[in-house]
Amino acid sequence: MQFGQINIDDRIIQALQADELVIFVGAGVSMNSPCFCPDFKELARQIGENSGIALNNNFMSIDQYLGKLSDSNIEIINKSKEVMFACHEDKANADNLQELSQSPLHNYIVQILHGANNKKIRLVTTNF
Repeated sequence: MQFGQINIDDRIIQALQADELVIFVGAGVSMNSPCFCPDFKELARQIGENSGIALNNNFMSIDQYLGKLSDSNIEIINKSKEVMFACHEDKANADNLQELSQSPLHNYIVQILHGANNKKIRLVTTNF
């Protein structure tokens, strides 16, 4: 089935009809224009910038690094919002993250969810 510019496999349609569809939306959805958001590792690195705490993948996971930053009173949520806002190409025309434009892929995901006609769709995301 064709949905916009995307060809959707029949198995996805069947899962939707059987209320078994789970959509996994990774951070890569937001890495292209107009968002240009960093991947998780780069986001963590930018959050920790100027903290004096280095991200060393040989000794800790990214989650552990963020925990260490949080334990050092780095405001992870606020810093992540700053990073995400700063990377967006239309930030000059917006006052906050909610006013930033979405990519066509973001819009397709929302259209799929709205077009489900009360079907149970589970959305799993690494975006926050």
